Amino acid sequence: MSVNRQLNQTVRVSGTGDTPSQAFADALGKVKQAVLGKSSDIYLRIEPIDVTVLSAVQKKETEYFLFFFLPREKQHFSVDLQVEVQVQYISLAEVRFNVQEEKRSPHFWVNVKQRFLKEG
Repeated sequence: MSVNRQLNQTVRVSGTGDTPSQAFADALGKVKQAVLGKSSDIYLRIEPIDVTVLSAVQKKETEYFLFFFLPREKQHFSVDLQVEVQVQYISLAEVRFNVQEEKRSPHFWVNVKQRFLKEG
C-alpha cells in the first residue's frame, strides 16, 4: 500500500534584503514554511514549478554625517512572490500502526530481575 501523495499548491511569500538576490533568497527560503503550515504529514519534496513576481521595490536612502558631511546612499530591496509548488508527501492519516504493549514494573530492580529470568 503506497502512502505517497502528490499535490500542487500556490503560496505567497515576501522577502527583503540589501541586494536583489538577498531579497529573492529570503522570499524563496520562506516557501517551505508556508507549505508546511500546521500539517502533520511528512514532506518528501517541495519543488517550485512557477514563480511570479507580484511586486519588486527598491528603496534608496541618503544618510549624512552631521547633517551634511559625507553623504552615503543605502539601498534596500523587497519582493512579493507567488510560487506554485509541487509537493510530494506521506499522509500519516493513512498509515496503520500495529500496537505492541509491554508491561513493566515502575521499580528498576524488578525489571532487571524479570529480564534476567526470561533470558536465563
